[in-house]
Amino acid sequence: MPLEIPLDLPGHSFDQQLTDLARWACFDPALLLAKQTEIREVMQAGNRPKAVKAMLTCLPSDPWPWPAYEAMIQRRMDLHEAEPEDDPISADDVREFHTDALTDMAGHLYDKWLTRHFWLFRKQQMDAIKHLRPFWQMSGWCISGVDEMGRPPLRSETRLADDAIWESDRTPWHCKRLHCRCEIRTLSRLEMTRYVDAGCKGDEHAPELLRIWQAQNGL
Repeated sequence: MPLEIPLDLPGHSFDQQLTDLARWACFDPALLLAKQTEIREVMQAGNRPKAVKAMLTCLPSDPWPWPAYEAMIQRRMDLHEAEPEDDPISADDVREFHTDALTDMAGHLYDKWLTRHFWLFRKQQMDAIKHLRPFWQMSGWCISGVDEMGRPPLRSETRLADDAIWESDRTPWHCKRLHCRCEIRTLSRLEMTRYVDAGCKGDEHAPELLRIWQAQNGL
């Protein structure tokens, strides 16, 4: 299904997104930029298999040094080996998308681009209505401050839309993790009030945040 979101976003052109993607994955951006026309076509079509295949044609011929990816694979192997009844496994057994390392790495590249692209677009929408929905609430592992494989109970954290946290790497549009499944929702004053009245479990700063915002706005 074709993507409904334009590939070029204000302040984030497609070629800049490819550059950022390559830098995130620790290889030369020129490799992707040399074939950005072909990549653009399959990305716009929303065809994941073809997009991964297109990336493979311009990636290094062998898996390249990518510390974050290597660390993720090692963590998965360590977790498996911690179970005494499990048979020994190799990296091929714990890769997410394909047993071939290069194909698996290309799959992670595509997923990161897709997630980040969506959230860059979503943030523009959120910015446009933050005067109506001034409270932004994120839930997920980034906000919990643990590594990808920790998988603790997810919690939420609410901040004002102009808080500096939204420019940090704890957000989906800046996250450097291989897996970022964090989500951000916006709240109006009424929704925030109801959230606080309901107890806002695990989000201990929410009541004070609401009080400060009300004082700033004479409410």
